[in-house]
Amino acid sequence: MKNYINTYEYLDNSQNNSLYVDLRNKDIIKNLNKLIESFDFLDNTSNSNEIPRNFFQIASPEIYEKKLVDFLNPENNQYTIAEFAKSHSGKDSFLIIKNLLPYLEKSKIRGKITQNGGFLELPFDKNIEFNSDGKITQAKNTALIGKDIYHYLACNLSQDFASVLKKNGKLIYASDISRFEKTPKNENGKNAFLGKDFLEFHSKLPVIGEKLVEIFQKMSAKFADNSLNMLTADLYGRGKYLDKDGNLVRRFERDKFIPLKDKNENFAGFLGVADVFFQSMEEDRSPFDGGQYSKKIETQIDLLKQNALEIINKNIIDDLKSREILLEQKLQILGEILANPEKYQEEVFAKSAELNEKLFGRELELYGISYISDKCTNDCSYCGLSSKIKKKRRTLSKGEISRDFQNVLDNKHLTEFCVLSGENPKSIIDYENSLEVLNTLETPYLKRISLNIAPLSTADFKKLLQKKSRETPLQYRIFQESYDREIYAKYHTKGSKTDFDFRYDAQARALEAGFDEVGIGALMGLNTKPNGHDFEILELVKHAHELAEKSGKFPASVSIPRHMPVQDYDFETPNPVDDEKYIFYHALLRLALPESKLMITSRESAEMIKRIEPFVNIRDLAPKPGVGGNIQSNEENFQNEVTDNRSASEIIADLKKRGKLKNLL
Repeated sequence: MKNYINTYEYLDNSQNNSLYVDLRNKDIIKNLNKLIESFDFLDNTSNSNEIPRNFFQIASPEIYEKKLVDFLNPENNQYTIAEFAKSHSGKDSFLIIKNLLPYLEKSKIRGKITQNGGFLELPFDKNIEFNSDGKITQAKNTALIGKDIYHYLACNLSQDFASVLKKNGKLIYASDISRFEKTPKNENGKNAFLGKDFLEFHSKLPVIGEKLVEIFQKMSAKFADNSLNMLTADLYGRGKYLDKDGNLVRRFERDKFIPLKDKNENFAGFLGVADVFFQSMEEDRSPFDGGQYSKKIETQIDLLKQNALEIINKNIIDDLKSREILLEQKLQILGEILANPEKYQEEVFAKSAELNEKLFGRELELYGISYISDKCTNDCSYCGLSSKIKKKRRTLSKGEISRDFQNVLDNKHLTEFCVLSGENPKSIIDYENSLEVLNTLETPYLKRISLNIAPLSTADFKKLLQKKSRETPLQYRIFQESYDREIYAKYHTKGSKTDFDFRYDAQARALEAGFDEVGIGALMGLNTKPNGHDFEILELVKHAHELAEKSGKFPASVSIPRHMPVQDYDFETPNPVDDEKYIFYHALLRLALPESKLMITSRESAEMIKRIEPFVNIRDLAPKPGVGGNIQSNEENFQNEVTDNRSASEIIADLKKRGKLKNLL
C-alpha cells in the first residue's frame, strides 16, 4: 500500500507502506493533521521491505576528506560532523549498521553481519571490518582501527542523519551526524539536545510542537507493528545564509525516517536522514521541483552563518509584514521574535507604527456599544455574566433597544456600532430585534455594524441575516478567549460555550451564511502555561490565516483585551500580562496581520491606550456598562470595569487635539 498526502510523488516511489508529506506550502498545520490521520489507514497487510533506490548518496571525495579530517582530529576540527550522546554505545552503532545494510546495498555499498561483527566495502576503504561493539578492527588506513564504525560510515555518505533510540521506555536523541547542523547549540557549540527525550524536545517547539510529538508517537507505533516502512517530509526553511562568495542562499531539506529493529526484530528506535540543498534566493522553483541549487556548498564551513544571521535580523521584520509570506514562515518568525523580545523590540515598534500609518493612517476610528441582554447560560469562571452568579438579569424590549441605540448613535463621530449580549440559545429573537431597529435608524456615517453575540449554526446565521435590510456592512465578532484547549476547558464548565470547536468555527459559519466581515480575539491573562501568552498570539494569527484560507477574507478586526477585575466578583486574573509585553503584542500583531484592524478598549487606562495607539486603528467611545446603560444608570450587571472612564466629549476632544480623530463630517 502506498500513501501520499498530496499529488506530489515521492521520487523514490518504489517503496511500499510509505507516507509522504509536503510541508513547504502555506498551511503546515493542515498538512500535519492530514499526516496524523493517514497513520490510521496504515496496516501491516503489505509487508514489503522493498528499499527505495538511492536512499543514501555516496560522498564526493572532497566531502569525504573534510569529514575524515573531522573524524580523525575531533579536537581541532572546524565543524563537528558527528556528535553522540554520552549514553550512546558501540553496541548502538552496531545495531544501526545492521539496520542500514539493506539501504546501503541500494547505494552499492556491500556488507554483511557476522557472528562476531561484520564488514563493509566502502567507497574510500574497501575492507572495513568491525566487531559487535561497533569498533573498527581492520582497515587499510590503520588510523581508523578502534574508531566507531557508524561514525566512519558517515564520512562516506553525503547526507545528514540522526538516530533516536528507545531506552528505558523513552525515545532518546542518541546521535547527530550533520554537514549542515541546525539543531540549537549550547554555550560550547555542541548539540544541546543529545541524550535528551526526543519527544520532550519537540513538544517545546512553538505552534507545531504538539503536532510533531503526535506524529513521532504514531510513526513509532506504525514502525513497531511493521505497517510503515518509511516517512518522507519535504521542508522549506526560512534559514538564510551567505555562502563563502557572499551570495544569499536559502535552505531546503528532505527528511526520510526509517525504523530500527533490535536482534529480536522489535522496534528499537528510528533513523532520520536529510538531503540538504542551498538555493539562490533568485531561483523560483524549489530543488524538489527541478530548481537549480548550489553544489559548491558542501559543509557548514562553506557558509558564513554569522553574517547571514545579521542579514536575517535586518530583514526579519520586513519578512513578517509581507503579505506574500506563508503561514509556517510567519509563525517561525513570530516564534523567533517572541523568544527574543528585547532583541527585536525597538525595530518591531518602529516598523509597526510606520506600517500602521501607511495602511490605515494616524487617526482612530470610534465605535459605540449597546448591551441588550445579560442573560447567559454559560459558566465562564472569569466573567461577571457567568450563570452561576445569582443576580437579577434582564433583556431590553424592542422599544428600549431603539432608545439605547439612538442615544449611542447620536454621536456622529462613530464609524462602528456594536451590539453585545450574553450567550443564551433563546436570544436569537433579541438579535433579530436589534437588526430590525437598526434598519430604521439614519446613520449614514457608520462604516459597519458588529454583532458580538453567541455563536450560531450556519442556518441560524442565515435566518438572522434575513432581518438586515440596510447596506451597512455587518460584522460578526466573537472571541475564542483561549486557544489552548486545556485552559479553555478549565474556565468553561457549563453551557454551549464548552464546545471549543463550535466556537472556533463560528466566524467561518458566519461568513458562509453571508456576513460581510468577522472579528476574532483572545482574552489575555487566562493562559497560565509557560509562554502561554505567546501561544495565544501565535494561535490568533493562525486562526486569522485559516479563515482567509477558507473564505478568502482575513478578519476585519482583531482584539486582545486583558482580563480585568469584575465588580463584586472574587476572581483574580490567573496570569496578568504586564504593560510592556501587552504593548509589544499589539505591535507584533500589526506586522503579522496587515489585513486586519486592531482594536483597543476602555478596559485600559487613557495612558495605556495612548501608548498603544500607534499600532491600533479602532477604540470604543465611552461605553456604558450594563444592560440599557445608555438610557439609564445600570452598574449591577457588567463583565469588566472600565478604566478609561472619560466622557465621549472628553475623549473626542483629546483625539482631535492630538490629530488622532478620524473626521467623518
